[in-house]
Amino acid sequence: MKETYNNFLKLLNLTEEEFLTEINKHPVLYCYESIVEVKESNIEGVGCFSKVVYSVDEVIGEGLHGEFKTELGRYINHSDQPNTYLKAGKFIALKKILPGEELLVNYFTNIRTLYKEMQLNERESISNR
Repeated sequence: MKETYNNFLKLLNLTEEEFLTEINKHPVLYCYESIVEVKESNIEGVGCFSKVVYSVDEVIGEGLHGEFKTELGRYINHSDQPNTYLKAGKFIALKKILPGEELLVNYFTNIRTLYKEMQLNERESISNR
């Protein structure tokens, strides 16, 4: 299956409207305004754009803050050529990112990462009983 946004929606068995409703359930906490800008994207709607330089493997920020999504967690767009990835709830630079570049992540990779992290947490929970 080609890793497109529409195929991502098919994988989740959601329409775009259902997906947007789901991701908008949590309010957005704008806490990274000094390092990212949310503005119109050439990819889709709006996106997150870097205001600073990031080196490979540098942590950009978290997708969630308590019960809130951060602007990173809400507005990073999908790309099959991402410049960030998600690990342990944090967005990390895959390559050097310059100011003005849109921050992009592969949604499919995120789903696989989240699934693996959930499995690991379940195993740890069982072994700690």
